[in-house]
Amino acid sequence: MKFVESVKYVGRKSLVFSFLLGFLLVTGAWADSRVDTVISSAWKFNKADVANAQQPGFDDTSWSTIDLPHTWNALDGEDGGTYYRGIGWYRKHCTIGSENSGKRVYLFFESVGITADVYCNGVSIGHHDGAYAAFCFDITGAVIFGADNVIAVKANNSSPFVFAPLSGDFTQWGGICRSVHLLITNPVHITPLDYASPGVYLTPTNVSSTSSNLSVKTLIRNAGTTAKDVTVRATIKDANNSTVGTPLTLTRNVAANTTTNFIQNTTVSNPHLWNGLAAPYLYKVLVEVQTDGAVVDSINQPLGFRYYSVNSNTGFFLNGHYLDLRGAAIHEDRDHKGRAISDADRQQDIQIMIEMGCTWIRLAHYQHAEKIYDLADETGLILSTEIPLVNLISATQAFSDNCQSQLKELIRQNYNHPSVFFWGIFNEITLDGNGPNPTALMQKLNTLAKAEDTTRPTTAASDSSNTHSITYITDVLGFNKYFGWYYGAATDFAGWADGIHASRGADEIGVTEYGAGASINHHEENPPEPADAGPWHPEEYQNYYHEVLWKAMEARPFLWCKALWNGFDFGSDGRKEGDRHGINDKGMVTRDRTVKKDAFYWYKANWSNTPTVYITSRRFTPRSQNPRYVKVYSNCENVELFINGESKGVLTSADHIYQWNSVTLRQGSNEIRAVGRIGTSEYIDVCNWNFGTLPAVTITSPAEGATLPAGDILIEATASESGGGTITTVEFYI
Repeated sequence: MKFVESVKYVGRKSLVFSFLLGFLLVTGAWADSRVDTVISSAWKFNKADVANAQQPGFDDTSWSTIDLPHTWNALDGEDGGTYYRGIGWYRKHCTIGSENSGKRVYLFFESVGITADVYCNGVSIGHHDGAYAAFCFDITGAVIFGADNVIAVKANNSSPFVFAPLSGDFTQWGGICRSVHLLITNPVHITPLDYASPGVYLTPTNVSSTSSNLSVKTLIRNAGTTAKDVTVRATIKDANNSTVGTPLTLTRNVAANTTTNFIQNTTVSNPHLWNGLAAPYLYKVLVEVQTDGAVVDSINQPLGFRYYSVNSNTGFFLNGHYLDLRGAAIHEDRDHKGRAISDADRQQDIQIMIEMGCTWIRLAHYQHAEKIYDLADETGLILSTEIPLVNLISATQAFSDNCQSQLKELIRQNYNHPSVFFWGIFNEITLDGNGPNPTALMQKLNTLAKAEDTTRPTTAASDSSNTHSITYITDVLGFNKYFGWYYGAATDFAGWADGIHASRGADEIGVTEYGAGASINHHEENPPEPADAGPWHPEEYQNYYHEVLWKAMEARPFLWCKALWNGFDFGSDGRKEGDRHGINDKGMVTRDRTVKKDAFYWYKANWSNTPTVYITSRRFTPRSQNPRYVKVYSNCENVELFINGESKGVLTSADHIYQWNSVTLRQGSNEIRAVGRIGTSEYIDVCNWNFGTLPAVTITSPAEGATLPAGDILIEATASESGGGTITTVEFYI
């Protein structure tokens, strides 16, 4: 036995334990249920196409040994150069005990970027196109029970493809970017082959605080050779694991080698509503499959009862009460990891966004890992989730078919999550005449989404004309607007919002993107708008930008959603701007999650009930000139500023901004202390600024293209104080 993996038994309750895969035994009490084993350790990897790599006898001893999740672009996909887009091979040895002969064996992939060809013992078992959804193959016919089996995966992120996304402002990571599962079931079981969904669909309708209808649809596969009488038992459990009402039972005869739908309906009285962050109450439904007098399969699925609406004038309502849908779009992305992030990373991201005060998250620009949906269910964050139909389309039937397939995967795999409120079908589709007209495809996708799920509205993120027909295909709409960054001034946003509301008053319109880049190493007092693609992205401009935009949005409740771009800096290898190439730096938090930018605390002061006091421009040190102001973000009743222990006065504020002007520092270190007060409680923030005359720097520029003598250092310096021209930021290149 070469490795230890985690395995999940999904029966009357779930548990996770360690287990030697070579001894994959299903006996006694375990004989009646599925075994779901995560096989993530000790894969062999080679970043190149290799002939016959799928064959069991292929010699992979010279290949790297890696654990999943994995991407081969973890470093070159974030450096601003070119990154490898091609083929990578993965191989894994595993033994499946002979005791499992007669059962079904599946390989379940949470994600492979971007295409996958999967083999078992040299036999091709399936191909999948699309980097972000899960997929599942039945490998039973290729398995050798009681012997070594070789799983081989050929992943490919070459460009161009004939499916979405054809382009996008994010790196197209290659590799097995999430976990792989080995799933073993009895011949009669809940199928995992319906677009890799759970095989159970829970549909609450007519929801109120007094009652709710519930439909439970279960897809039963009989992979055996004879027909079977099958009973499906569905039991609703509350948050205390107590049974709600009477379990539902339905018996049908399922023919051999067929899949049959079991549909059961009930009414739940006085349901405890899932009410967002305030009270994310979760039920679950345990679905058990019985045949020949025994339980042969079972799974649990989350269930939440809630109702909601969007009004074109007054915004979003959850369970009959107004809820300000404010939050951020986020990518599945980390520094030096790319998309190959862990569930612990996802947990941290959700915690950070909740700390900032988000009530909703836009999962951009593709289907994220299931863990995010689980976390949102549990915490009460509302989600919008979407397929990766970004920018460009193709007029081919293959492209259309794949978009529809990715939409079915998105919806069916995440159907039961109460945190999912909106299905997104496109982002910023090009309408400039340089490509096919997208209208017919968008209409087809919108119709498909509504056929797949009659209970949730469709949405999209548009940067198109306010009047183009594609803009209003979906039930509700968000606009991506960058006044003050890519065009216009930040103050232009208010006029745009009022104008479109006046002209399209019956349409539910929100904002799905707005933002400005910022480096935590670039600082300038009262900066003018910088060049969006330039090297200078002062943090203070991002602060100003978000102050203006949020004030405008807060005053306009007809905007049903407001999602800033982005929660976190993320990899976009084609970008060459700010202080680091290969990164989109519009995040509220740095890509390594170590620094929350000033703007993060602007939103925390506005959105969160947690007492907040934060001194802005804290990283603007050393300084060679006295600051023109000290600015604090806070939601306290008042804030007092102290410099080196001396009070500079107590201020109140109606907009969470507290600013003291014309402040004098002393030579050397200065303690800046802000004390916020709510009643008799105090909340304190402290930073230190160094003040003094910087030494003169003499710079000699070599001729362009010249070779520096050995030992010389090239220094690039940027003037970072408005009007002063004083060099305070120096970057060394050796």
